[in-house]
Amino acid sequence: MREVVSEFLWRFLAGPVVADALNQGSATWQGVTAYTGYNPVNTGVWVGIALVCLGGAKRLANEYNISYEPSTVVYASPFVMMGGVLRFIEDAAAVPFEARLLLVTPVIYFVVAGLFVACLAAARRFGSQDRALGSMGLGLLSVAVAVAATQVEIAAPAFGAKGLLVPAALTGVFYAVVRGTEFDRPVFFIAAFSQFFGGTVSMLAVTNGYPQKQLLAQLSTDILGPGGILVLKSGLLGAGLFAARDTEDRFTEVALLLALVVVGLATGLRVYLRVLSGL
Repeated sequence: MREVVSEFLWRFLAGPVVADALNQGSATWQGVTAYTGYNPVNTGVWVGIALVCLGGAKRLANEYNISYEPSTVVYASPFVMMGGVLRFIEDAAAVPFEARLLLVTPVIYFVVAGLFVACLAAARRFGSQDRALGSMGLGLLSVAVAVAATQVEIAAPAFGAKGLLVPAALTGVFYAVVRGTEFDRPVFFIAAFSQFFGGTVSMLAVTNGYPQKQLLAQLSTDILGPGGILVLKSGLLGAGLFAARDTEDRFTEVALLLALVVVGLATGLRVYLRVLSGL
């Protein structure tokens, strides 16, 4: 029984993480091969852990009277971008293997979340909490960008241009549609750009021979072709924005908006840098 459990944990949970850190398609331990990427088991576990962490964060916010505003998402964006840059650093093997274990899913979420919480606690000592938080995030992002810059090579310039111009144009359309409405706020524009950016670079990556790793992305691509992921991201954007608008709980609103930015901007930035550099 113990061997069965060990093999299960390796095949579906630990093995994909190790394979990702090794930058290989698979990793074998005691004759059991695990493949990198997402599977139904680790997807469910990671989502479950995320929900538990969100519940804990909400309780802490209530206990210590920590207030969250939608504008907090704007100032948290540098931390989100740092997560994407750190994933690219891991992909480029720019740090030792032991450090790369900290930069793969789901471990990196805890690393970035820990840095965010530490900076948030420190920012509360300043008069303008959000601005202090944003400044700290920009400082950490600058360090990550400096390391990543040593690994970036412009191997796909056309992809690089399209990956920025298409989501910018779609965000412009979004602005034209929501202008003067309750969605006419910077935080909603950042959420929209994040989803359009993530969907666009994933779509372009598929056309450049890169596989989809996330299960929903695979399904949407199988059904609708490369553009399916952009359709999926647009649907997530609409659902997330309306859910954030209709909720009466401020923490839930901020969590929904931050989730849109994370799953769009962070993952999109990693894919963008990978394809741009030909990794």
